Amino acid sequence: MKFVHMSDIRLGLHSESGRRWGKERVVEVKSAFEKALGSAEAQGASLVLISGGLFGHRPVTTELSEANAIFSAHPGLTFVVIGGVTDPVRKTSPVRSFHWAENVHYVLSEEPVKIHLPGLHAEIYAVSAGENIFPAAELLAFYENDAEKREDTAVALLCEPDAKKAAAFSGSGFSYVALGGSRTKAVAAKDKAFYAGGLEAENMTDTGDHGYILGEIQDATGVLLRTEFVPFTSVTYVPLKIKVDPSIDASRLEELTAEEIEKRGTANIYRIHIVGSRKPGSDFFMPRIREKYRIQEILDESEPVYDFDRLYEAHTQDMIGYYISQLTRGGGEMSSLDKKAMFYGIDALIKTADKPVPEANE
Repeated sequence: MKFVHMSDIRLGLHSESGRRWGKERVVEVKSAFEKALGSAEAQGASLVLISGGLFGHRPVTTELSEANAIFSAHPGLTFVVIGGVTDPVRKTSPVRSFHWAENVHYVLSEEPVKIHLPGLHAEIYAVSAGENIFPAAELLAFYENDAEKREDTAVALLCEPDAKKAAAFSGSGFSYVALGGSRTKAVAAKDKAFYAGGLEAENMTDTGDHGYILGEIQDATGVLLRTEFVPFTSVTYVPLKIKVDPSIDASRLEELTAEEIEKRGTANIYRIHIVGSRKPGSDFFMPRIREKYRIQEILDESEPVYDFDRLYEAHTQDMIGYYISQLTRGGGEMSSLDKKAMFYGIDALIKTADKPVPEANE
């Protein structure tokens, strides 16, 4: 039996929802999920385990219907789904009264349950996250005390973000343990318990690979034959560093940035980090770049290049001259911290100065 393990799909809501492209990301996440299921089916999978986070929040009925339509479009797959951290099954959740397609088993209980899948020669031991995430020890005890457990394929499905607790499955009789509650793929117990991580990256700090786990279990013995992580993401968060010098003005910087974004992919989301040196007074706000591409943040840490000797001569009687004299009064080489204080302090004072500022090498 081939199976797929996914988690943290986050249908219906995305961390980028407040941004210009937020609605597009919601559609893209849904599309990525549909394509991942098609990919899994093409690879011969018959079972899909979703260990929490199918939705990005507690879903309303329309969202449940949309998800059900996706499941119904893959009648050759059997789905077992639990509620997770972002979409827990509360007592008032619409999911409790929703009628799912025949190929869907949505676990509503906060107590461990067993689902028998005779067509797949498998039994799923699962628990859904509710007010609290259910500890691994409880599901283990439920399995071990089950007098009617089978000798072949037994799979555990739960949301357990505590990797130390999840490691307790190491010596269990489960063929496979599908864990949720972590955005990062990881192995909690060798050849036994796995976190699939998020199907798609959710924000700039959500680094690492994203996708799903494809596994295979031998029907007759319940032995886990293999697992393979399948990278699968439509959009990547890209930290982009752009180095400038005084010859690069705002217009040229926009051109350089656009070239780099076009090279890496316009669907991706970028954090732009500007470093190097710039001409005093340069504005690197880049409005056209912000409007055209998905820019999460522009961090300008470039430093203005000043001729401090000439600047001091032009401002001996005001605050700028006093500031320079105070930072250079010790003589000798300035520390990197003093240089930064000089650059940023002068840059701030220049904006309120009445006299023109002499440029470096003028």
